[in-house]
Amino acid sequence: MALPIGEILDRKFKIVQVLGEGGMGTVYKAELLDRPGNYCAVKELLISPSTSEEERKSAIERFNKEIDLLFGLKHPRIPSFMLSFQERGNYYFVMEFVPGQSLDRKLEENKGPLNEEDVIKWMMQVCEALSYIHSRNPPIILR
Repeated sequence: MALPIGEILDRKFKIVQVLGEGGMGTVYKAELLDRPGNYCAVKELLISPSTSEEERKSAIERFNKEIDLLFGLKHPRIPSFMLSFQERGNYYFVMEFVPGQSLDRKLEENKGPLNEEDVIKWMMQVCEALSYIHSRNPPIILR
């Protein structure tokens, strides 16, 4: 279940919007309380109360592995990792917020084929980021 809008986390972040929800967690847009008007993305690990202890440990391990991977990434096409914390038994990490819209949203708004030049530009940016993570030692492979 998503956090309520206005919720304060770690005495630093005010939840302002749900950006997305998935099987592993929820991502929020949050305002930095010490810098009003500045935003970050907060990912919350969701673990169902019915989850077995083994599955819970595995989910936390995967979440921490994601944090470890993000921590070492420094690239202009990849949002930067800021910090991680636990609060009220939940796990969170905070990243740079990149304003914009999803490709799904762009397709909905466009109501037709996208401009070829824009698509080529976006794909080149994706390729830059993929090239960077694949060149890491060991390489990071997205599934």
